[in-house]
Amino acid sequence: MLKKFSPDTHRAYRWVLENQDRFDKTVYGPALIECSVNNPKYADAIESLLQKNDFLAFTTQSINDFRTLQKALNVELRLHDVSIRNCTTSLSDLKPSISDGEMRDLGFDGWAKDYLTGPEPVIAMLCNEQFLFRTPIVLREINDREYSRMESHNAINSWVAGKQTYKVNRRKEYGPGATSTQ
Repeated sequence: MLKKFSPDTHRAYRWVLENQDRFDKTVYGPALIECSVNNPKYADAIESLLQKNDFLAFTTQSINDFRTLQKALNVELRLHDVSIRNCTTSLSDLKPSISDGEMRDLGFDGWAKDYLTGPEPVIAMLCNEQFLFRTPIVLREINDREYSRMESHNAINSWVAGKQTYKVNRRKEYGPGATSTQ
């Protein structure tokens, strides 16, 4: 499957597997390989929050390993369609802006990150990039009243409800009415 999405990433992944001894810490392959959704009902919701590069990015855990991998893939192997992200943040350091109880009181099932299984550094990288640790999900559609409540809730900027992903942009300098939702 990886080869179909990106032949360069597939080649890079094979290289990483064969050359782990060149790194100080484990270098992880793409999230597409390393992670899975632990409840299939939430797969579409999780996928809606991620971009192609999120699925295909390699995760390093030190700047030295990042540079080693970058040099190997870009200079030695001359690969171009490859994404590398360095993540030194622990999942336990990534806290949502409201408690789990408050999130459930708003009608959500859970945080996006809670539906992923995989190596902690890869999930932390996805959380850093796409804020999965503070994006709640509910499988059902929301009504207009619930939507208005979420749009005015300052602690949550994105959420998934049913088949729709919402992102709210707020401009504090223009007051409480300066919001737009995608």
